[in-house]
Amino acid sequence: MLKVHLNTTHRASGVTFGGWADERERIQAILDSVKIPLGVMPGSAIVASPEDWGEMVFAGVEFFDIYVSDMPAWMWQLPVKKMPAISEMYPPQILLGLVKGATGFAALSHPSQAAPQRTQADYLEASIVAEGDYGKPLSALDLANYRWLSDCVNVPVVVPTQKAIAPKDVAMLKSVGVGGLMVGKIVTGDTADSIKAAVAEYRNAIDKL
Repeated sequence: MLKVHLNTTHRASGVTFGGWADERERIQAILDSVKIPLGVMPGSAIVASPEDWGEMVFAGVEFFDIYVSDMPAWMWQLPVKKMPAISEMYPPQILLGLVKGATGFAALSHPSQAAPQRTQADYLEASIVAEGDYGKPLSALDLANYRWLSDCVNVPVVVPTQKAIAPKDVAMLKSVGVGGLMVGKIVTGDTADSIKAAVAEYRNAIDKL
């Protein structure tokens, strides 16, 4: 998959992204160029509106990825795959109910009344590294956190490369239950050549598992 951003300044790169009206042409160009799912991080203090989402879904956007603290409740209704993200600021044990099979907050409040149904989320992004630790090597504590999250939820846990996760670390991530890797600027750089080379290395490491 590919993920693009709207309405935010990306913490790792410092790049600022505008709203759907500002970024529509660039995102459409990406959609027209690839054959894999493309998703959107729709914002933080300001998020893409329901009207924006109507246009994005029509254009071919297939999923969203957003911090659960920034996610309006109405986004659960969107006809796309859903990847809520948890950060280091929000104790994950409070949020795991979002991905354990309940169908809404009423069900979470009254678990005895909640019939088993599909999960609210399709993936969980474990964006749990403090900004001051960005770019540091992967630690045993990181692996323990990812293992705990993977054991607690019944959807794939996606780990972004907030730490300097190397291709050689992919096997360790899989061994603790991680279901996906989101590679970004910290490990890819920001040129076309560096991104191409880095993604190829991760792809090769995953294919060897």
